[in-house]
Amino acid sequence: MDVIFKALVLAAVLYFVYELGGIIYAAKNPPAPYPDEDLTSEKVVKITREFTGNESAEIRYGAVELNGTIWSAVTSNRGFSYGVGDKCRVVGRDGTTLIVDTLDDA
Repeated sequence: MDVIFKALVLAAVLYFVYELGGIIYAAKNPPAPYPDEDLTSEKVVKITREFTGNESAEIRYGAVELNGTIWSAVTSNRGFSYGVGDKCRVVGRDGTTLIVDTLDDA
């Protein structure tokens, strides 16, 4: 019984340290705010090809055009980007062009 109690205490301490590390990391590396800009400006990038890999985007902000609709895309602190409405996903970058994986079957 004493061994089980010590194991539970150790697990609780390790979990607390893990959570504290995440809080400290998030405080030192806050996500960048979304830019207050017109998405139809010259910074809009277009889909050039579909990409099915699992690479993360290296670009912090951007926008993509999918079937004539502009979808905003912002990378998270883990590097993945998602389009508004889950219509597309930014999965990489080729120079200044975002590589987007379309989530539609069409």
